[in-house]
Amino acid sequence: MYYGSIKPEENILPKDPLYRSVNKEISASIENFQQKLSQDEFKQLEELFDKIDHVHSMHSSAVFANGFRLGALMIIESVVSSQIDKGKFLILLIMIQKNILFEC
Repeated sequence: MYYGSIKPEENILPKDPLYRSVNKEISASIENFQQKLSQDEFKQLEELFDKIDHVHSMHSSAVFANGFRLGALMIIESVVSSQIDKGKFLILLIMIQKNILFEC
């Protein structure tokens, strides 16, 4: 689901008032490095940034999956727990937590 058409990180703009100013500082720093470094050195720096972005994306994916799973557990607990045997309910919760029902 996360790697399908739902990409929450593309639609989220933090409301923190510092977000834009920090982004501007980052952009200014990158431009400064581009002027100071050789083309090869700057290319290496860009590759490092790409790796950092990739790691951040993997972390965002894991956070999204965990939040989705937690939401599913909360819904299941509130709707189903009173309607089924507690033992079966616990087994269902364990299966969800172990990614048996949700492949992430």
